[in-house]
Amino acid sequence: MLLGRRHALEGDCVERDCSRFACDLSEPQAHGVGKQSDWGTSGQPGRSLTSVILLAVLSATVVVACQDKFGEPVTLGGVSVSPEVLNQGHTLYRQHCASCHGIQGDGRGPSADSMVPAPRNFRLAYFKFSSTSKDGLPTDDDLRRTIRHGLTGTHMPGWTSLSDEDANAVIQYVKTFSRRWEKEVPGQPVALGDDPWASRVEEAKTRGESLYHGKAECWTCHPAYAPREGIERMRSATMKAVLPASVPWRDNLGLSKPAQTVHGMISPPDFLKDQLRAGSSDNDIARTIAVGVGGTPMPAFHETLSTEDVWALAHYVQSLTALRGTPRADAVRAAARGDTKPNSPPGSSTPAQPVAP
Repeated sequence: MLLGRRHALEGDCVERDCSRFACDLSEPQAHGVGKQSDWGTSGQPGRSLTSVILLAVLSATVVVACQDKFGEPVTLGGVSVSPEVLNQGHTLYRQHCASCHGIQGDGRGPSADSMVPAPRNFRLAYFKFSSTSKDGLPTDDDLRRTIRHGLTGTHMPGWTSLSDEDANAVIQYVKTFSRRWEKEVPGQPVALGDDPWASRVEEAKTRGESLYHGKAECWTCHPAYAPREGIERMRSATMKAVLPASVPWRDNLGLSKPAQTVHGMISPPDFLKDQLRAGSSDNDIARTIAVGVGGTPMPAFHETLSTEDVWALAHYVQSLTALRGTPRADAVRAAARGDTKPNSPPGSSTPAQPVAP
């Protein structure tokens, strides 16, 4: 009955999809009424009372149709989720998430236009920060971590006030926006183990610096924090090879290299300046290095580096973030330029690039 009534409102919706997407009462034009031409320049209705009554009746009908969005279990990520949980998540999502992520989960909510970076598009089902290997579906714990802690430097807050039950309901509902959750299951979390450098942090930083500028080639996307001759030396030490012609020196080594991703054009973080979205603890940094960043060129380094080297890189990155806003950060940049004047301009006319979302 309810699905049939909604069919009348959304003729382009096939039956199995009608229960998947939320009704958007904030955009009545989607249902064929309330378009801009129906309104006068004063912002008041410019047509007859009949149009107003029709809009009110139609909106009320849509409300009824949306009250019970799911009538049966849905298998998401290989797990059957009850309609009660999904309907609870639907209600909570509209209350707390839709203004940014959009009613349809496309990241185009009414508040999104003013947000940099833009809210995540759940319909793509590419989640940047998880514990599973790159571009695989995240675990529920990964999504819960983002909900609970938010993403630093963005408009995504940490929703600490949600109960565990409510957080789980939102997690399950978000999955309904993409068919990837119907066809795939979350990957296995990448095991990092305990930090092998816990008692040798300074040694880890030195090893991490060599990996950053050598074998891992982080400087090809992120800024380089060493001069060219230093990069050549560290590459030789970690790869037993010189830089091949296929990996040319890029201009402006002191700046991040923007890249096109499924999330739009982004710029990898400059660790001497930018905040780290997914957390700044050693564990957070090591996890991101190990599994990569979904939907971006950032690779999953657990596939090419040992666990020990992943942790060493994490310690080096952590040492750079600790210098943010200090004279020492200027000195590191100056040394990388071969400049003895830490406060001199970076020597590039390239404008600042957007920070990665």
